[in-house]
Amino acid sequence: MLTTPDPFPYPIFSSQSKIANVCTSVLDALYKKTLHHEPGTRVGEDIEELHDMRVSVRRQRVAVRVFKGFFLDESIQKIQDINDELRNLGRALGRGRDLDILIDKFNLHLFELPADQADDLYGLIAIWKYYRVKAQTEIIDFLDSYSYQNLLQSYSVFLKEPQDTRPEKIETELPAIIEKRLYSVFKHEDAVNSNNVHQLHRLRIAFKRLRYVIEFFESVLGKEYDNLILQLKEIQDHLGDLNDAAFATRYISALLADWNSVSSTIPDVEQEYKAQLKIYLDVRTQEQELLLDTFPERWTAFLDSDFAIKLKAAAAQ
Repeated sequence: MLTTPDPFPYPIFSSQSKIANVCTSVLDALYKKTLHHEPGTRVGEDIEELHDMRVSVRRQRVAVRVFKGFFLDESIQKIQDINDELRNLGRALGRGRDLDILIDKFNLHLFELPADQADDLYGLIAIWKYYRVKAQTEIIDFLDSYSYQNLLQSYSVFLKEPQDTRPEKIETELPAIIEKRLYSVFKHEDAVNSNNVHQLHRLRIAFKRLRYVIEFFESVLGKEYDNLILQLKEIQDHLGDLNDAAFATRYISALLADWNSVSSTIPDVEQEYKAQLKIYLDVRTQEQELLLDTFPERWTAFLDSDFAIKLKAAAAQ
């Protein structure tokens, strides 16, 4: 399958590149990507625009988390202030993205149902649409806010001005950086058999951060890179589907618990929609339970792949 080249790729580094330069170069590429997807996010017609903008924000926050210690003096505070504002931006984009996923999976579920059963659930679209429009208004309000405009200005200045940094290079620091991210994953190993979506969510976040760091260093990890990303993707997809199902069950349960307010607030919502919500809640609950039950097998396959050994070897070469 042909893929569209990334218009803002990470630069190519060598083992002699300074770690702090890796950070500023990665942040520069991701900052440009954020700006690139802002117009489409504002329009709200293509859900991938919001998705790509949100992911670029998350990657920037991971970059700051990993590399902040390689900056000195005032530069540390500058990058931390930027990270605080990126957190606010990520939160502002989050609800809209969560609803995009819920709606997308709901539409897929309708497509897979017989026509008569799909018709029985079709009315729920009015509920999803109402809350998605509301989330879009909140996104635009934030993007129009002083807080966001101040972030863009301070961020642009930070990327253009020389910063005080430490001299360490990739060849000496990458193994320790990778080791720390692996530790952040494996310290959540107790979650594997816990059947607890909250603990598994923390494991999912740790996997995301590990993947982002690996992507930052693609140019120095050698031929093993593609295989490492593929192995991560398999377990991330499982945890991602679980997170989506868990959000859907929480969200729909909250709507049902507050049904009187929902039915009186949203235009054209009929009482029969409550029963439809319960039907779809059962669907997503069963999906969540299946993903919980099958995750230990996925984890075992991940361990059997010797992922950690291969990643450490690639980082040390």
